[in-house]
Amino acid sequence: MAYKNREQYLSYQREYRRKPEQRRKWRDKFLQKTYGISLSVYEAMFHQQRGLCALCKKPELKRFLSVDHDHRTKVVRGLLCVPCNHGMERVDNVPSWNAKVKRYLRGG
Repeated sequence: MAYKNREQYLSYQREYRRKPEQRRKWRDKFLQKTYGISLSVYEAMFHQQRGLCALCKKPELKRFLSVDHDHRTKVVRGLLCVPCNHGMERVDNVPSWNAKVKRYLRGG
């Protein structure tokens, strides 16, 4: 397909990416490449957690739950909201969080 100019091409690409089936395809590829899980596995985890963060048990309202994984072993542990996912690296600064995170990491 030939395009008259760059703007026309970019407009086509934006419309193409807005289609739900294309977004799902992109998300599936991203999850497989980044975490080694498919979109169907992510959705199963999401339903198992009832759409709630595995740590604070609150829903993620802005986007989607982040995939939490061990950076050394690449093992996926669960789905976390953005504040919990970012807060895991600062766990030592908040004593009440320390016990909760340790329990989560042990699988309990």
